[in-house]
Amino acid sequence: MVRFFNKNNYTRNKSSYLNQSTGGFTLIELLISMVIVSISFMAILPLLWNTINVNKTMSVGAKAKDVAVQKVEELMSLPRDTYDTTYGLATNTSYTSPVEYVTEKGEVTTATTAMFQRTFSINQVPGLTSDPKPVVLTCVVKYIYKGESRSRSFSTMWSF
Repeated sequence: MVRFFNKNNYTRNKSSYLNQSTGGFTLIELLISMVIVSISFMAILPLLWNTINVNKTMSVGAKAKDVAVQKVEELMSLPRDTYDTTYGLATNTSYTSPVEYVTEKGEVTTATTAMFQRTFSINQVPGLTSDPKPVVLTCVVKYIYKGESRSRSFSTMWSF
């Protein structure tokens, strides 16, 4: 049955009409729920902040490793005679490069303020008589993150 608002019914039963619940929230209930949600968010906020910091730290470390892998792959693409002539492995058993400065984009630069400092070494494997002798290629990338010196390296054995 549908009820329509009747003014006469309202004036006679005014107190019972005003006390009927309409099913909504009061202002106090809304304020209390907002306080509870705010406190919950403040409890979770340090966890979110820590996750963002860990993600940034891992991202910089992964980029440093990529810079190291990039150099080792570049060395692996060179012919054997380049190792003998450019790096002197025809007469020596090892070579260590001077420092190369690398930007965040992976580009080699002369600016000493670049994010990464990269060195690589080439070592002939001792005790092997095969010709050409396999070499161990190692690249170390150093960088400073949040005031701490850190490094990543990559190494592999390569035969021609």
